[in-house]
This record gives sequence, structure tokens and C-alpha cells, in this order.
Amino acid sequence: GFVTGNINSGSKNLVVGHNASFPSSLLSNQLNIGNVLWGSGCSGTGTTVAGSLSMGATTPNASAIFDIVSTTQGLGLPSMTTTQQNAIATPRTGLEIYNSTLLSPHFYNGSVWTGAWNKRGNAGTDAANDFIGTTDGVDVMFRRGNVRAGWLSGTSNVSFGVSSMPTTTTTGGSAAFGHSALSALTSGLYNNAFGWRALMNCTTGRENTALGDQTLQGLSTGNYNVGIGTRTLESSNADYNTAIGYRAMLTNTTGGQNCAFGAQAGYANLSGSNNVSFGFAALASNSTSGSNSAFGDQSLNRTTGAQNTGIGSGAAYNSTSGANNTSVGYYSSFN
Repeated sequence: GFVTGNINSGSKNLVVGHNASFPSSLLSNQLNIGNVLWGSGCSGTGTTVAGSLSMGATTPNASAIFDIVSTTQGLGLPSMTTTQQNAIATPRTGLEIYNSTLLSPHFYNGSVWTGAWNKRGNAGTDAANDFIGTTDGVDVMFRRGNVRAGWLSGTSNVSFGVSSMPTTTTTGGSAAFGHSALSALTSGLYNNAFGWRALMNCTTGRENTALGDQTLQGLSTGNYNVGIGTRTLESSNADYNTAIGYRAMLTNTTGGQNCAFGAQAGYANLSGSNNVSFGFAALASNSTSGSNSAFGDQSLNRTTGAQNTGIGSGAAYNSTSGANNTSVGYYSSFN
């Protein structure tokens, strides 16, 4: 039935339904239909809209034209497939539906249907305007299993890989790609680590480049090193070493200013400095001596002395503790 409600001094109120009444007996422009649909400030005309409506609250929120309140139910949007969605003729901007194909709410933005970023893929994106990221200068973070797995920072640091470079790093200009790459960095500058555990223990070292599984893993404070290859310079914590090749200078710890090119070149070096080795296993046995030069696979292979030069495959191969020797040619000075 239709009743006028409990009005004392208000006016222009409308109430419809059995036992329906108004929230206030003093206000005007109220609406109650069946104690389900409520209105306040309903003073619009045929050409203007004024007031608010509510379902679930006797007093609508003034900022909403339609306020739905519930702690037990949700709002059910019309559900349809992508084909049915695209068949809607002349959709108005802001029209919203639930896309049952993509399992996501979609709305029409005035030119295309769009919605939240969908894990099943997205359509209608604009490469010039759509992106994943921030617009307020805040860093972008990625996680896997709630563990840091990526970081794009405002200090020019970039990392990608579980437990790679920490966000507590106080300096910039470093890049880490790979599980645990640069994972201990504190204040080192301009370091580049690519590979599992590459430069994993680097804290304050600067301008180091590691490319390979466990490359320069043991370095913490060393500077200006380049290691390329699996486990290359794995234990080194010195300065100015360059090693390229599988396990090149694998055991080096404190030797500096060495160059090794080739698998296992300079393999056993520990503290020797100013050594040059080119070729597979060249100068592979030297550990503490310096200023040796070996060019050719296995040249000076067993040498532990200092200031020796071997040029050629296997040059001075069996020379051990001698110093200041020069051997040129294929397996020259073999014995």
C-alpha cells in the first residue's frame, strides 16, 4: 500500500509499502520504497538530477548517486562472453559487464572494452599508453613466493631474480640478473652481475662485471674485475683481474692485475699477480708467482716459478719452478 509515513514537519517525502516509514520525521525530500530503496535530498526536476539513493542503508552516502551497502551480498554485473560483449550496439562510456570468457570485469572506455590486467592475457591494449608500472616515481617491485624477485629503482639499480640485489643498497648504477646475484650489495657502485650467484657476496666492491654461473662469487670488496664464464674468478677478492673462460682463475683469492683467457687458464692462481695466460689450461698450475706470460693451450701448464714466458701450444709444459725462462714453439722446452 501507499502511506504518507511518519512526517511531522518535513515535506515532499514519498513512502511506499507496508510499515514503511522515513528515517527522519523532520527532513524533506526523502524516499522509502518497501524499506528496500531509500532516498535523501531527492529534489531533482525533469531535466536535473539531485539527491542520492541507497540499498542497504537508510541514509545514502551523499557522494554517491546510488549507494549499495551489504556485508553478506555483492553486486552482480551482467555476465556475458567476449562475443556477446562485443555485440552490444553503441555502448556508452563507462558501461560495465562481467566478461565470462576472460573471468574479469570489463568496462567500455569510449573506444574499446578494457578491464583489469588479466593473467589469461589481455586484448585492446595500447602500446603507447598501457603499461605495468608506476606514475608517481615509486620503485617497481616483483616477488615470487613473497621473496624479492625484481626491482626497478630510482637510483638506476635494476635487478631480476629471486633474492637478487637488495633494496637496502645505498648506491646506484648496478644491475643484477639471476638468483642471488649481487644479493649482499650494500654500497658498491656500478657493478653488473648476470648469472646464478654472480657477485653474490659483493658488499662494497665497485665497477665489477660478472657474467656466468657463480662468477666472482667470493668477491666482497674487490674492484675493477671482469669475469666471464662459469665459475670464473669464483673465489677472487682482489683488484684489476680479467678472466674469460670456463673456470678461468677459479681459485684466485688475492692475486691482482692478472689476465686469463681460455677454459681453466690461470686455474690454480691464488695470490700471484701480473700474470697473463691465453689458451686452454695455460699457466694452470701457478699459484703464488707473478709476471708470467703464457700464450697457447697448456703453455707453462705446470710452472710455479716467476717471470717466465711461453709461446706456443704446450710451450715449457713441464717446467715447474724455474724463473726468467723463455720458450717459443710447439711443446718447446717440454722437459
